Amino acid sequence: MLLILLSRKCNWKTSSQLPHLKFEFADRVGEASGILIGNFAKVVGIGPNKLFAWMRDHKILIASGSRRNVPMQEYMDRGYFTVKETAVNTNHGIQISFTTKITGRGQQWLTRKLLDNGMLKVTGEAA
Repeated sequence: MLLILLSRKCNWKTSSQLPHLKFEFADRVGEASGILIGNFAKVVGIGPNKLFAWMRDHKILIASGSRRNVPMQEYMDRGYFTVKETAVNTNHGIQISFTTKITGRGQQWLTRKLLDNGMLKVTGEAA
């Protein structure tokens, strides 16, 4: 669907340009700075809660404690995720909040992992 929208925006008239578009799209996603995991879940058609639970079950995200839903260090070192720390002033003092984003490289990796584990299904070619 993203390929179709991108091809319409760029006014490509032939489908022969589509394979090149697929590689260009993959390269651009791989270079992207990242999106929120919940937004990624919506794009691939899995609910955010279901994706977070699956990632915790597969030891990609920390399952409990103050760092819940923060990626394991191994996956951050590979460049799949970035974490932003923010100090939030609450009634109970200053609390540290973590915001996890999945990088373009991480999006490619996680999509393959979800496909391999049956969480995503390939439904057909983009027209």
